[in-house]
Order: sequence, then C-alpha cells, then structure tokens
Amino acid sequence: MKARVLLLPALLLATACVTTKPKLYTQQELGRVAQSCGYALGELVQEHDEPRILFVFSVAEENSTDQACVYRWARPRKLHVAFMAVELAR
Repeated sequence: MKARVLLLPALLLATACVTTKPKLYTQQELGRVAQSCGYALGELVQEHDEPRILFVFSVAEENSTDQACVYRWARPRKLHVAFMAVELAR
C-alpha cells in the first residue's frame, strides 16, 4: 500500500516535466494576428520543422508597437519571435 502512495506523486512529477510540441497555427490564424498587429498577410510565418519560432518577415519599417503586439500574442503560446527585415532589390 505504501508503495502505491509513493508511486502516484512520483508519476505526477514525471509527467509534469514532459514538454509538449507547440501548436502549428494555420495561415489564416497567423494572417489575423498579422493584420491585427499592423503587418501584411504572409509576414508572420511558422515552420513545420521548428514550430516554437514565429518568424516575422517585414518589408516596411517596423515600429515597437507592432512588435509588442506580436510579442503579446506569442508569449502565452510559448512561441519565440524572430524579426527579419527584408529589403527588396530594385
């Protein structure tokens, strides 16, 4: 009986340490976030190989308000944000 009592807390502690893979968001979901944060459709990208990173490819000049909006959305979802400035060749 005592072994069962000790086994249950040990099992609960072990399962608490298991990390889950972050959700892979659809282009529609990322598009809504992009537009609500001042970015264009397609500027927020999440890769299948590394779903923990949210890439922000921005052609226009970024401002801190737009960046803060993306951080506020990404933080509770446990996503890391990587901002990439893109310059178009003329």
